[in-house]
Amino acid sequence: MKIKQATSLFVLLLSLVYIGCDSSNNTTPIEESPLEVISTVDNLPKCDNKNQGETHIVGHEETLYFCFNETWQTLEDTTHFSVTCKDGYIEVISKATDSNNNSNPDFNFIGPTFTLGFYGYAQKGPFMIGSSIQVTELDSSQFYRPSQRSFDGCLFSKNGRFEFTNVQVLSRYLQVSASGFYRNEITGERSQKTLTLKSIVDMNNRDSVNINVLTHLESGRLEQLIATSGGYLPINQAKEQAAKEVLKAFEIDIQNWNNQSISQNTMHVEDFNLFGNSDSSAALLAISIMLQGNRSEDEVANVINQISDDLKGDGYWNDMNLKTKIADWLMVQDTSWQYNSIRNNISQWNFGPIPNFEKHLRNFWSKTYGFEACNESTAGQVKYVNNNSSAFYASYYSHIDNTKLRFICDASSKMWRAARDIEKDTIGFGPGKYDKEIREGLVNTGNFYLYEQSNLAWRLATPQEADGFTDILEVYSQLAADEKVFFVIRHAERTNDTGKDGKLTDNGVNQAKKLGASLVGEDFFYASSDFFRASETCRNIAVGKGQSNYKIETWEALSGEWYILNSSKLESYKNSNGGGWQVFSKWAFLNEYSDAFYDLEKRSEELLEDYVFANLSKVSRAGVLCSHDQLVVPLLAYTTNKHANVRYYENKRWLNYLSGVAIIINSKGEARYIPIKSLETGTM
Repeated sequence: MKIKQATSLFVLLLSLVYIGCDSSNNTTPIEESPLEVISTVDNLPKCDNKNQGETHIVGHEETLYFCFNETWQTLEDTTHFSVTCKDGYIEVISKATDSNNNSNPDFNFIGPTFTLGFYGYAQKGPFMIGSSIQVTELDSSQFYRPSQRSFDGCLFSKNGRFEFTNVQVLSRYLQVSASGFYRNEITGERSQKTLTLKSIVDMNNRDSVNINVLTHLESGRLEQLIATSGGYLPINQAKEQAAKEVLKAFEIDIQNWNNQSISQNTMHVEDFNLFGNSDSSAALLAISIMLQGNRSEDEVANVINQISDDLKGDGYWNDMNLKTKIADWLMVQDTSWQYNSIRNNISQWNFGPIPNFEKHLRNFWSKTYGFEACNESTAGQVKYVNNNSSAFYASYYSHIDNTKLRFICDASSKMWRAARDIEKDTIGFGPGKYDKEIREGLVNTGNFYLYEQSNLAWRLATPQEADGFTDILEVYSQLAADEKVFFVIRHAERTNDTGKDGKLTDNGVNQAKKLGASLVGEDFFYASSDFFRASETCRNIAVGKGQSNYKIETWEALSGEWYILNSSKLESYKNSNGGGWQVFSKWAFLNEYSDAFYDLEKRSEELLEDYVFANLSKVSRAGVLCSHDQLVVPLLAYTTNKHANVRYYENKRWLNYLSGVAIIINSKGEARYIPIKSLETGTM
């Protein structure tokens, strides 16, 4: 049976279509090389034996012209030749050859026949010129299985449109399939290999049928539903159930369609078109993009068939690994602003309005990750990916082994997006405990945030603010004329020997000498604990300073045991609560484990009055008191009103070597305190 086709032809820079009506019947894949667009028929080149089979498109007519028998002819001039398609190839053959190689034989019809005329669009992206369209009648008495009655057509429109007229059929139930090259939605370019999609349709009261990924995905489930019912389930009811299940698998709920009862529903996925402003167009384009991803054509076909087989049994997409893999790709495209690139590539085709596909892509990846709907009630929430199938999985909020990405429900757009550093790092901080409080980021642990009481908000701290320590040389150089200073510092870098006889490392010796060399001017006063590494630190500062006339006093108060009340309780707490740094910082800043320590305020005031102020007269301009972290950290907590950034229990930051506090005293006996450092940072 020979089917006459009426086709809409469009103009764009297409590619070569060919070709051949000679005895060799050569074929060439369409769009393999540029097809010249001729402005008018009069401008067509001469048609002779040299360019037999050559094809051009005439712009103003939007029509394909074929060179055949030394005459330019169109599809309507098929008296002596015909044009066929297979797998993206076009072939021009003579009627004589065609009659000997008829792939669509006439059928002897038994029973009443119907005359059909219909059109449609074949779309993955849009199928290309040269794609073949096959129509197969379905036998309703055999669970709508394909019969032996089929006929073929050819797609000649650049936007994927095809049309059949005056088709004689026994059954109104058809399977319409398209096979050929298609336009890739991601790249905007022609696919490298062909793809086949199908649509199962009831042609009663219908003059159109589209072929797309949704019609293909529903077909397997449709066949299963009909077979399971023993053929009693009406095909349209089965189609509607299958379509809803497919859309639900992709987390899509089309307004005024998906929630309607089956009896009210009259729309089917074979009515969906990639282009337009409807929800159905947005859904189709979104799913087409999801399935394409960064895959090759073979991979696309495998994924489509894999999902179709998964849905077939129970209507659910059970492969969470594949679903999450698609979600990961979509999320990366979204957070790197690639949705705009996809939209721009599609817009260059000029096939019609591009729907809001982006909302469905975002909805898919966010729901696959387990996020709630983004709305007024969830605005401002920050989430991490707790789906262990994801490449971006985090087992808890601050877990960053795989990624530092976190996601926020944007209050203005009501969409999930990648959270900015300050959004994900400060979530849950609440108001600061005091003005200029410093906290480490929850995700970006190298970022520090400062609370401004005046704005009631956190902001990214400068490096100086984040460290919270001022260089000792800067403090020394800015002393007022009537001021004196005691630099109470932790010793320089030590060896692993923490006993009284433990020494500095070679690097520690150099650290102390370098500090001394930076502090030029009058001679300093020195005092240390009775630990060798403390006195060694003071001595090398003096050596580096070039001070030969110096004495290092030994003060009991500079011992690391100054604040310890009960050593046995302290050891017990250290052994059971994460070590000395954890216990000392929690006591100094939170007053925990208080039965192991003296009262912070009273003991600190005793240190200041009985040692610092009592020895002020010995200081010409500055004094260096070399001590230990277990003294300097509590002293910092007291002198800074617990603002110092050495809260190890909170941010794992501990006092660095040669860091501490400057106690600056003016002529009136008034004191001020500044956290100081000698190395690059005040904490470690």
